[in-house]
Amino acid sequence: MAKSVNTNNTIRERFLVRYGLFLEFKTKEDISYFYAEDKIVYLIDNSNNRFVVDFTLEKLEKLLEPKLFFRINRKFIINIAAIAKIKILANRTLQILLNTPSRIPMYVSRDRVPHFRNWIEH
Repeated sequence: MAKSVNTNNTIRERFLVRYGLFLEFKTKEDISYFYAEDKIVYLIDNSNNRFVVDFTLEKLEKLLEPKLFFRINRKFIINIAAIAKIKILANRTLQILLNTPSRIPMYVSRDRVPHFRNWIEH
């Protein structure tokens, strides 16, 4: 699976999310990661708040700045700024440890590891 690149120059600087009875903007700097669960995609901000977004992960890959965001597996797209540490595991995968508390373990799939390493180094 090759790293997706936004070729339409439609990179999103912010996302409109619902917060109770309010709508507010989350900028790319506010976003820790996106994840999919049961056909719903969530935006998780730096305070670990969760918001539903009306995009698939495939669509988000095209809307997000490729230097800042990377799809580590079929369920997660992470912001490079949210990464605290990367743990190397025995099965040639990587575990992502975030700056913010996350209740969900995150792993870079084996086939994505070379692309991920290239992404974090550039």
